[in-house]
Amino acid sequence: MMALSTEFSSLTLEPRIFLRTESGDRFTLVLTELEALRVNDLRKGNIVFEVRFLEPRQVDPDFVFEVYEYSDEHQKTFVLKEWIEKAEQRGLTALEIDPSYGCTILALFKSHTFFGGQEERS
Repeated sequence: MMALSTEFSSLTLEPRIFLRTESGDRFTLVLTELEALRVNDLRKGNIVFEVRFLEPRQVDPDFVFEVYEYSDEHQKTFVLKEWIEKAEQRGLTALEIDPSYGCTILALFKSHTFFGGQEERS
């Protein structure tokens, strides 16, 4: 399990997601060339169940609808196959962070970097 906190800068469009393991190792995930981001229910003490990186063909329509906040009308005309082709052409990757408590994060971006791995010191 991991704890989660986030820092977003709308000027750089490179969100930083701070993760800490149960053993205290801290990591920073930086998303670069962000296309879409959806953060729900961020609160103190978030507990992460799973961090998944997905190729466009692994994403389902519900992910796309939620990350782009598509209206009901847009959802009716949405064609997943066309979206996948365009996302692959643009080199997008999807991120899904599922909590056992707290925040869900969905993102579409072109690249990412992990920093850290140092044990937290008190």
